[in-house]
Amino acid sequence: MRIRPMLLASPLIPCLVAGASVARPVQTTSPRSEVTLTVVVTGVTTEGGTIGAALYSTADGFPGQTAKAAKLTVQPRTAPVDSFVFHSLAPGRYAVSVYQDLNGNGKLDTNLFGSPKEPWGTTANVRPRLRAPRFEEGTLKLTGSTRVEVRVER
Repeated sequence: MRIRPMLLASPLIPCLVAGASVARPVQTTSPRSEVTLTVVVTGVTTEGGTIGAALYSTADGFPGQTAKAAKLTVQPRTAPVDSFVFHSLAPGRYAVSVYQDLNGNGKLDTNLFGSPKEPWGTTANVRPRLRAPRFEEGTLKLTGSTRVEVRVER
């Protein structure tokens, strides 16, 4: 007696294939999920100069040492609304400082006491009176693509 396995198994093949495609999860993201942070700058009243945004992943250098920023972007101040987009970020904690360089010297000018003379702001819109904002005060936790507004003022 010879059994023909092809004939016995053939009615089950469509059921197995359909079941396999439904039961198996479909992966829509890469194993290392990357996010985007969009920073919209509000409060800018003076035209001209440049406006910059520095993204920090650690407290080191925040908010004023842009050389220590994880990412830095500077653009001419020409649009009525300024925005910056930081792409390909790993999920985690970040803080952003924004400044408007009115005189074009490439830095945020300060007075004798270290207080900024040009418009500036940070995430969470933290503005302590007698000191610079701390990283922990301005952090945001990114788990997915996020949009945040930062208000700048003198």
